[in-house]
Amino acid sequence: MKAYLYLARRDKKGFKLLSVFNSEKKVTASRVSSISHLSLPKTLESQIQQSITRDEMLWEPWLETAENFNDLKKSLTNRGYVNLPIHDSPKHTTFNFYFSDEKKRQESIVAPDTSKLDQPKTMLRKKSSG
Repeated sequence: MKAYLYLARRDKKGFKLLSVFNSEKKVTASRVSSISHLSLPKTLESQIQQSITRDEMLWEPWLETAENFNDLKKSLTNRGYVNLPIHDSPKHTTFNFYFSDEKKRQESIVAPDTSKLDQPKTMLRKKSSG
């Protein structure tokens, strides 16, 4: 599963993919109030923060997990977004370093810490018995 960090237009007329991470935990579409909560490497965090600050009047940062880019596009379309890009090339890329030692390789993988995100509350509805 992949975690997609993107900027979504406030008027739902598009989105910009900022970065893609490997994720073991499922995250529903959540606004990111502060990039520092994701505990990313400082250089990547500052680059992403610059992109957010530059476009903050029309765009807001979101984080969401999906199996692939097409599933992310379906999710955005279902929420009313239009003018979605056809490719999945992010503006900021993360580089995973490859080591012969499996433990070192696992430690080098960049993954956002999603524990501090404000997850939207979902409502379960009771089936009517009639």
